[in-house]
Amino acid sequence: MLRQSGANAVITSSSAAGRLLGLSMLSPSVGQVMDDLITYGSGLDLIERPVTKAEVGKAPRDVADLVVSVKRGHRLLGFDDPDAATLQFADRLIAIHRAGPALPSGE
Repeated sequence: MLRQSGANAVITSSSAAGRLLGLSMLSPSVGQVMDDLITYGSGLDLIERPVTKAEVGKAPRDVADLVVSVKRGHRLLGFDDPDAATLQFADRLIAIHRAGPALPSGE
């Protein structure tokens, strides 16, 4: 039903929880960061945003946010893809952005 209504991807809560649990067992620190990323509005957020005029022509690593992927047209390019080496005005960035207080250390 979700795909019929226009969703490009469907993530079930049980599969996401299972992946997070498995990741946390392998590396508790990585699990904590992933939990922070999927909890929108505090700590670290995974966002999609347009490239600013000041960022056009720069490499993804040279912008303020930590760029994970570049959406160019209908293509999703990894931050290290040679085709994404120079940001274009119509690009959208998938990036990690600080939304609130830092994660507590030592937990």
